Amino acid sequence: MAENHPANALLRSWFDLRVNEMREPTRYVLACRICRAFLSNPVRAIVTYPQLLEHCENHADGLGIASGWFLAPSLELRKVFVKETGTQLDVPGSFASLGDVSEMVKYTKPRHKLIGCCGINGDDGPNRACICGAIVGTEFSECFQTQRFEPDMKNTEWIRLDKEELTK
Repeated sequence: MAENHPANALLRSWFDLRVNEMREPTRYVLACRICRAFLSNPVRAIVTYPQLLEHCENHADGLGIASGWFLAPSLELRKVFVKETGTQLDVPGSFASLGDVSEMVKYTKPRHKLIGCCGINGDDGPNRACICGAIVGTEFSECFQTQRFEPDMKNTEWIRLDKEELTK
């Protein structure tokens, strides 16, 4: 008789929702705060230490990230990283794979910010802009660096996508 109780149905639907979220994690896109253009492909957030281990590679110059994911480390993730590795998570803000940056992101006009031998070293600051002209981040693609895109969070934000938006 207890299995027919309304509270059990509610608990089952809540549990099913959580299981589905684990199977199909929420996706996000990076958007321009000025014109609302989507600046990235839909990506998933790395929020747990096991995800960090699975989707990031630790290099001498920083973390590399797999395509389809972005990292915006929370204080909790930073604490777990220190506990597990004995070192600080040396990531100032969020970053994503260069492969996830959309065609809406162009290079900035000042050519001195695009210096490098095999790519762009990013040492001169933000070098990528939205089609509306807003500076949206820095590309690091030099041969000696971990390749990544670091968004400028003053002009960009991560927006959670609903399932309907993913099918458009």
